[in-house]
Amino acid sequence: MMHLVAPGGNPVIVSDGLAVPVDQWRPGDIIVQRHRLPIPNDAPTGEYQPFTGVYWLDTMERWPVEIDEKPAGDQIPLPVVMVKE
Repeated sequence: MMHLVAPGGNPVIVSDGLAVPVDQWRPGDIIVQRHRLPIPNDAPTGEYQPFTGVYWLDTMERWPVEIDEKPAGDQIPLPVVMVKE
């Protein structure tokens, strides 16, 4: 999943769906997923935070994330995107 969160904390874009069924995964697979995050023309200026993560489709339960071997919730923050006038 890829979510883009506006400066106020509200999601602006939610993009989900891997299109690679789990039963086709094999050990050692590398799965690459691309997302386009078109920021609306009327989006207010400020910092927008993209987050990525993985979840089980049948339960919608997100997979836990570790950063530097420490629990870090259920999503990974990516570099901030700045929207300017």
